[in-house]
Amino acid sequence: MPDFASSQRVRASEERIDGMVDCETELRMTVNRLMRTNDTLKRVVLVTRHDLQEPIRTINAGCEHILENGATAATFESILRSTARLSEIIQALLSYCVVIAAKEAAWADTCLEGVCQEVEFRLAAEIANTGARIMRKSLPTVCCDRDGMVQVFKNLISNGIKYRRNDAVPSIDISADRTGDEWLITVTDNGIGFDSHQADRIFEPFCRLHGNEIPGSGIGLAICRSIIEQHGGKIWARNSPDSGSTFCFTLPCPD
Repeated sequence: MPDFASSQRVRASEERIDGMVDCETELRMTVNRLMRTNDTLKRVVLVTRHDLQEPIRTINAGCEHILENGATAATFESILRSTARLSEIIQALLSYCVVIAAKEAAWADTCLEGVCQEVEFRLAAEIANTGARIMRKSLPTVCCDRDGMVQVFKNLISNGIKYRRNDAVPSIDISADRTGDEWLITVTDNGIGFDSHQADRIFEPFCRLHGNEIPGSGIGLAICRSIIEQHGGKIWARNSPDSGSTFCFTLPCPD
């Protein structure tokens, strides 16, 4: 039989190996996270290069018109709209950068039912003004960044209200199903939907499929994707011309 010292050496060796495996796994996760963040920042730079230049060009053109022809109400109105749009883009960009730089330290067991209740409280005015109906079913408790989950549900629910049809009261259904070792969360609305060929593009920063017809920064769904991916999940969307949009995302189940 092996003596006590030999057993201790074997145990110490196994612990070192386990520690090395854990370090390697953590390093790989960190590298993957940094690569995703780098790719995201590249996409943001490419997109905002255009979005930031558009209102700046309008402001410059307005100022030149004032210098050459004098001030007009229409010129001032155009400049004010562009400065407001520029401010909106900058604020959205700052919010997005905060999200993609988020840490896991604040994660804790969080009841998604409570998260949705908080979101409904924050959106109380929009819900009251539109008569929107929001139905929740079987929402679980998950380990997550609560503030991040509030942002996800706020963006998805507010989109269901914002992109509503003129002939229908907004209706949003939220449900969850366990599939293996993860939760599948589904948010379905009865709004105007989107072109199914744009299902991937809508998660890009500053993507606005409906142009300026409906106000917004175009950053909400990009923020949702970043938050869900930080939690080890995936998010996608599907469209039905008759019944609006369905957004699905996954979150790991607690061990």
